[in-house]
Amino acid sequence: GALAVGTRSAFYAVVLTAAVAQGVCAIVVWRLAVPASVAEPEVGARVSRSGLRDIRFIGLSLLCGILEFYQPILTVGLPLWIITRTSAPASLNSVLLIMDTVVIFLFQVSLSRGAETTRGSARLLLRSGILLACCCLVISLTQHTKSPVAIPLLLVATALLVAGEASQAAGSFGLSLHLPPAERQGEYQGVFALGRGVEQTAGPLVITVLAVGLGRIGWATLAVVLLLAGLACIPLTRSAEREMARLAPQPELIAAPGQP
Repeated sequence: GALAVGTRSAFYAVVLTAAVAQGVCAIVVWRLAVPASVAEPEVGARVSRSGLRDIRFIGLSLLCGILEFYQPILTVGLPLWIITRTSAPASLNSVLLIMDTVVIFLFQVSLSRGAETTRGSARLLLRSGILLACCCLVISLTQHTKSPVAIPLLLVATALLVAGEASQAAGSFGLSLHLPPAERQGEYQGVFALGRGVEQTAGPLVITVLAVGLGRIGWATLAVVLLLAGLACIPLTRSAEREMARLAPQPELIAAPGQP
């Protein structure tokens, strides 16, 4: 909306609205009931390692952070690309952002099917990598194109990006909840946020320099990186599952009647 209006007051309104929303969220969280005690480890359970020493979990968090590059692609890469590398109108940025928001609002749940299991979450991340890679390739086709060609292609690219975004969100949330030990959920959630920190810190610079700066070659390179990140989630998740099973509580053997 602010991009469409284009005035200083519109951008101030966006910033103030975001600030109020953050304040409301803080109040809601503050009023949530706090459990009296954290979950205790089950009898027979092995003590799990620190989240910062769980290499597999950290690796998955970083892969999810790479797949979360859809965020700077949408909010940084596409606007700069449209203005500098295509003849499409700048107002198309607003249309693409609204399209992303509406589709996620309506279809996030249906696009999240499979996140109920660990391996299903990993498959969603693989799907995200494939979709986001295709999105980058379609965007690259719009370089130096006129509006009648650029606009339909950018709409297709955004549709692919939205589907990849929904898959990444569901898959990453699934893994972040399924893999941590029950008694260390808070610690592991903090570790998992490292991946998002990578995206928030490096994402805008990478997208600007790589994709927007290098053009088609940059978008193709980014597509390969996203695809490899999605592919790597499957074997790393299986390895993390095996480690989780190794640390799971061992059932006690009960002797049959008459047996010692």
